[in-house]
Amino acid sequence: MLKQLFDVNPDETDFVAQFSLQQDHWGIALICLAGFLMYSIYLYKSESWLSQNRRTVMGGAYLLAGCLLVFILLEPVLQLESKRPQKRTFLVLVDASQSMGIKDQLQEEKEILDAARIMNLAPLNDKDLTKNTAALQKDLEKQEVTRLV
Repeated sequence: MLKQLFDVNPDETDFVAQFSLQQDHWGIALICLAGFLMYSIYLYKSESWLSQNRRTVMGGAYLLAGCLLVFILLEPVLQLESKRPQKRTFLVLVDASQSMGIKDQLQEEKEILDAARIMNLAPLNDKDLTKNTAALQKDLEKQEVTRLV
């Protein structure tokens, strides 16, 4: 019934409904309820010009209103928990601006080696390096620039 009331989809799993009160003043609440009961009996018992049934209904309505007031003052909370599957999204951003067509001006030896390693034109460690940086720079200039546009 709660699933229909709160529009829970059928694909949602682990639906849990938990009722709790935020205020724990039960003693004061019981004293107030007893006071409402005694006052409603006192108030409607002395009304002799009303019929017995009408006094009972009016006293019960007065008591029900008092119970509702005390219940609201205890701050009731209904906690609903459910798990629903969500589609994962993965964003890919592509820079297709004109600045991407500008070639890097590699001048330092470290920059040339790093770029060559990224393009798999040079080994990762310096011991296996067979070409000098000038030859690596020429190889980098010959590489095709792939446009993603």
